Order: sequence, then structure tokens, then C-alpha cells
Amino acid sequence: MILDARRSAGGRCPVDCVAVVAITVVIPTRNRAFLLDQTLRSIDRQTSPVEQVVIADDGSTDETPKVARDHGATHLRNAAGGWGAAGARNAGLRAASGDLVAFVDSDDLLLPTGLERLASVLDRAPNAPFAYGWALTAVRRACGWQPTGLIAATSRELADPLRSLFANNYVPSSGVLIRADHARAVGGYDESLTFSEDHHLWLRLAQRGTPARAEELVCVYRQHAGNRHGSALALRDERAIWRLADADPGFARGLGDRAGVQLCEHALEAWHARRPQALVHLLRGAAASRSGIPEVLSSALRHFRERRERRRRAFDLWRERDDLRQWLAEY
Repeated sequence: MILDARRSAGGRCPVDCVAVVAITVVIPTRNRAFLLDQTLRSIDRQTSPVEQVVIADDGSTDETPKVARDHGATHLRNAAGGWGAAGARNAGLRAASGDLVAFVDSDDLLLPTGLERLASVLDRAPNAPFAYGWALTAVRRACGWQPTGLIAATSRELADPLRSLFANNYVPSSGVLIRADHARAVGGYDESLTFSEDHHLWLRLAQRGTPARAEELVCVYRQHAGNRHGSALALRDERAIWRLADADPGFARGLGDRAGVQLCEHALEAWHARRPQALVHLLRGAAASRSGIPEVLSSALRHFRERRERRRRAFDLWRERDDLRQWLAEY
């Protein structure tokens, strides 16, 4: 048993509410002291106890060490830098003492019940290597917070989760609770990857067992100028993702779907950047994929529609949940 999450009306655990398996939170960071402080505040407020918080600091020159001390976190510092996101996470994994590990980005926020919900669904799925929930993507403007989308699987994707997860990463990087022994067994994050290291890990873990899922919001992905993003970064890692399909029929079924998802995402980025010439390159790439053009284009159109549906769901959640708006206003 991982956790008996029953609580009294006052929010305190009764005598029989015992955390048997310890949770470690690992936060990779570099020069984000202000955002890191807010992320740590959200972890301090978790309804499930966190045994250990590890800050994997990849050469920060700001007040990151002080922020870590103020929150009682273990501070791992690579003074020269160069870990990269994957290397920093692996350093945190090596230092983790908990049986369960949550990797949380230093600019994201965990809802107060986030870890409790994830631990609960993982408890009910003993063969699952990890549990995941939904993430709201949001941006803070002068007028306050505004939702921009939702990272979550659709009902269609859940009908064939292995194929769909290969095609589209619907698992939010900060909305996951992993069994530490499974993460170590697959070698942690692939440090040769610079953008898709989390997706690559989810896929390798999913080969060990079906992930558990919490059908609810567990974290907020904050959009800001310092986010890692861009189709060029994703394309560098794409070959590693595709190689996983060579030996896994479940992933191989999703090759056409993935080519369509990538075409849609890169096309939207090219459109917003006003680089229509990039669309020609994308279409040539689709033609060179292992799937036919009709399948790829059909997948791209379907992903575009589901993208819009996720955005609609995000705005619905935002309108319906006063508690969410009030909580996020504190950050």
C-alpha cells in the first residue's frame, strides 16, 4: 500500500492515514531562483508528505542555493554546468531516497492534492511503472493568469494508449509519479536528448507495464519566455523516438500517427513564425516517412482538431473551478 489518502473534514489525516512509501521530488534548474521559489512553495503545500526534495542545479549563478536552503531542500550543484535537463534529472534520481519520484520542472506548479492523487492511483495499479494526470498550460499576463491549453489524453488515445503515447506525448513532465526502481532499471533519462527526454522515458517505462492515470488536473505548466520549445529542438531527438518502434509493434502501429502529429505541430509553428517555406520541407519529410501521405495528413488533421478540443477543455475547467483560479492567483 502506498498511501491511505482519507482525510478528516479539517484536512488532517486520522491515525490510520499512513504514508508507507516515501516520495522524493526532483527539480532540475538553472538560474530560475524566483520561479523555483514558487515551485517549491507549491510542493511545501502538498497534502501528501514529501520525504525529500532534491534541487539539481546545473550551474546557476543567481540565488538558487539560498532558495533551496530556505525550503530545506537538498541542493546538488554542478558548478561548471553542462548537465542539461536529462543529466540534471539523472543526478537527482541518483540522490533520491524515496521509493516514488516526481520530476517537477522549476517553472511549474503542483496543485495541493497533486501528489496525493497520483500516489492513490499508483497504489491501485501495482504493476504500473508510473502514474500521470493532467496539466493546465497557462500564462500570467498583466491582467492575471489565463489558460492556454490542456496536456491530457483524449478518449480516442486511451483506446490504444501505447500507440497513442508514441504518437503524441500527452503525459506532462511535471504531472508524473514514478516508481524509482523502474526509472533506474531503464537507465533514467537519455542524456543524448535535449528536448524529448521525458517522452522517451515515458515510452521506455510504458514497455514495462501500463501506466496508471489520474483523470484530473495535478499541475500547471507555466508558459513564459524562458521555456524550452521549438520544432528544431524536437526534430533533433526524433530519430531516438522512432528507433523505439523498430523493436516494439505497439509503437510501430503509431508511426503514421506520429508523423502526422509532428507535421501539425511544426506546421503551426511555421505559420505563427511566418515561415511558409518551412511547410514545403515538412511535406517532404512526411513523404519520406514510413507511412503514406494520406495517413500522415489524416493524422495531422485529427491532431489539430484534438488540439482545439484540449484548449476548449482547458477554458471549461478554468470557468468551472473557482478554487483553481484562487489558488493560481497566489503565484
